[in-house]
Formats: sequence, structure tokens, C-alpha cells
Amino acid sequence: MEIEIFTLCDFAQDNNQKLTIVGTFDTIQPPAYPHTHSLSSVACRMRFTGNEQGEYGLEIKILTKEGAPLIPPVNRGMYAIELHLNGEWKTGMTLILR
Repeated sequence: MEIEIFTLCDFAQDNNQKLTIVGTFDTIQPPAYPHTHSLSSVACRMRFTGNEQGEYGLEIKILTKEGAPLIPPVNRGMYAIELHLNGEWKTGMTLILR
């Protein structure tokens, strides 16, 4: 299994097996807190070989820098967004709130 893309973005859509991604980002700088980011997506493309066919448990976790699950209200700081398959960490990215 290969993870080709894992990113935060404003919009993502599959168009006939073409992944359209608009506005990737890793930082949000709201005018004030608390803040609701009205529209965002996680875009992910994974490729599996023939012998990897089957069902997988997919989980996306948003965690504090200490590794605890993110619970609102959210403050400024760095957060991790992680991709897990069958309970195993596969990749991640950082989200910065300024």
C-alpha cells in the first residue's frame, strides 16, 4: 500500500478517477477565537496492490501536541492530523493555528 496524497484542503472531489484538490493548507489564522473553519476537507489517495485487496478500518485523528484527542474549544498551537489503517499509524501532517 502506498499513500500518494494526504493533505488538508478547502475542497476535494473525485472526478472519474481524477482527484481534484483546491486550496491545500497547514495553517489557519482566524481573526479571533473561538473560531469555526467553515469548509475544509482531508484529501487522501492510497494505492493498493492486488494482494492487499480487502476491507480496512480507516481512521483520521486530530490530536494535540501531547497526543490527546482534540476537544473544543481549540486554542492557538500545533496539532497533528493522523491517518490510521486497522489501528496502525500510516502518515500524518501538522496543522498550525495562529
